[in-house]
Amino acid sequence: RHCFLDSLPDVWDSFSMNRLFLSSLRFRLMLLVILAVVPVLGLIVYNAEEEQQAAVDKARIDMLSQTRLIASNLQQFVEGARQLLVPLMHHPAVLSRDHAACNNFFADILTHNPQYTNLGSADQNGNVFCSVVPLATPVNTSDKAWFQRAVKNRGFSIGDYQIGRIINKPVIIFGNTALDNAGQ
Repeated sequence: RHCFLDSLPDVWDSFSMNRLFLSSLRFRLMLLVILAVVPVLGLIVYNAEEEQQAAVDKARIDMLSQTRLIASNLQQFVEGARQLLVPLMHHPAVLSRDHAACNNFFADILTHNPQYTNLGSADQNGNVFCSVVPLATPVNTSDKAWFQRAVKNRGFSIGDYQIGRIINKPVIIFGNTALDNAGQ
């Protein structure tokens, strides 16, 4: 009991001090400042999140717009390649497989179309007989997907991204089938 009675005044003094502090002007001003600042901080955090979401949305829209533009440009490039190949495959130098005439004809076409790295032609077995870029060794393309698709569909085909056998650089090859009067 003695300890209890001795500590009772300490507890009472502590309680009185807290009560006095809670009723002090300083405490009330601090409480008022805190109550005024908390909504402002909440608004700042909310605005920051809204701005971040708006930035993410804008980036997504910009990315979609750029993707559509790139796809449109690629579609135009592919269509340009198709339109270039159609008349080339009917040229007499290609149909006759005249190596020198075909190389000269393709070299002239390539100078006016710098977006392409090479023009060439292969026979029905895939043996390249004409190429603006000179062949170091004989080249056969019959194992390439673009060649197989062109033969199977008897028309325009697009190859995979690959290292070109003739120019030894990354390329996408476009092909088209030239048919003779008998459909061969």
